[in-house]
Amino acid sequence: MHGSKLAIPFLTASLFLASAASGQHAWVDGISGDDLTGTGAKSAPFATIGKGVQVLGTAPGPTTLHVEPGSYGPSTGESFPISIPPRMTILGAGAASTQVSGEGNGVVLFRLDRESVVSDLTLTRADVAIESSGPGFASNVRVVRRCVVRDSGVGLRCSDGPHADLGTIVLNSLFFANGVAILAESTGFDFQSTSVLVYGSTITNNVNGLVAIGVLERYLGLFDSIVYGNGNDSISNWSAIFPGITGNVLGDPTYVGTNGNVGVDPLLVEPANGDGHLRVTSPVVDLPSPPVAWPPAPMWLGPTTWVWEPTYEEIAELDGDDRIGVTTDPGADELVVPTLYSHGRTRIGQTFRLRVTSNPNEPIPLFAAAGLLTVPLGGFFWLAAPVVPLATTTTDVDGLADLPLTIPNVPAWVGLDAHLQGFRALGGGAYEGSRPLRVRLQP
Repeated sequence: MHGSKLAIPFLTASLFLASAASGQHAWVDGISGDDLTGTGAKSAPFATIGKGVQVLGTAPGPTTLHVEPGSYGPSTGESFPISIPPRMTILGAGAASTQVSGEGNGVVLFRLDRESVVSDLTLTRADVAIESSGPGFASNVRVVRRCVVRDSGVGLRCSDGPHADLGTIVLNSLFFANGVAILAESTGFDFQSTSVLVYGSTITNNVNGLVAIGVLERYLGLFDSIVYGNGNDSISNWSAIFPGITGNVLGDPTYVGTNGNVGVDPLLVEPANGDGHLRVTSPVVDLPSPPVAWPPAPMWLGPTTWVWEPTYEEIAELDGDDRIGVTTDPGADELVVPTLYSHGRTRIGQTFRLRVTSNPNEPIPLFAAAGLLTVPLGGFFWLAAPVVPLATTTTDVDGLADLPLTIPNVPAWVGLDAHLQGFRALGGGAYEGSRPLRVRLQP
């Protein structure tokens, strides 16, 4: 838990693995975009991810497709699977804001290719949410970053190819309510391997957590993560643990007591309903951990054009906070006090839940502001005027509070953005603000 991270500007919290400055960009907006008249510019976005990938995929990489808040699926014109070209990043506006759904149609949502990234999305209701399978005679890596993967048959399926080593890296993501959270398959008898490296992620309330099957190498690296509360928490079916199992909360006792791994209930807020945040009272907050292996070993790096961020700890976690500090919190959430987040879709005419994490029994006044500007002042975040007070809520003994908000059924509000923020009193008239929460009103 690190309160000092509030000094990091909100609008620059999303970091790229590939060098954005040298790449090309396009935008998708399911509310204001148009696949026929859109150009992919921020001011003239496409309406579907599929169209954006089709057009941007003709450009040399690295490329980034920005997906604005909203819901994307067959009912909005998406056609699955969407195959992400080499060196392309699909970047949502945050897992709480941007959802891609197969709508229960038994599809694969995304297929990853060499050095491709899927980031800052919620992926749901698919047969396979993400498929990472390599072509033959190629060694390469793919990345799943800051995603919520839920309610699917398989969350992430990784498999190798003939004479190929395939690596998939999972960063700061949450997998829950899937049949299998992560499945690794070794498909043949050639010189090949399937490797999965999991950093700072939460895998809970799935029927099966981490499953490996096949005949050849299936390597698992697991760091600062939570694999606990699944129907099957075992990690014994991997052919090798490489480069290590370090600083995790595990339901499988095999590695508990070594390399900073513990076997206690992490006290997540509401794991059965997909809230993987840590309670303030969690026994694993600031869990001591040995140094984490980063960047991955050369066998996963692929071509030299791939550009990594300096360290895993400098990559923002699921809510956009960093993990910089002597200790980190395991799982997808680095606890910050106060934190304000939404639980549910922000659709007009419906009610969604705002949830606050702060110190126990603490009153938290909540405010809203229109527009995108936030101003860091004295190390804290403040919303730019005009500011509208919403309510004051008080946390319980676990430092949690819920506030249901009903959005009026006003069609003209669709597509409008607001920022919400909560504050805690520091004494002497000073207040500490949560990271502003961007809310887009959806149809």
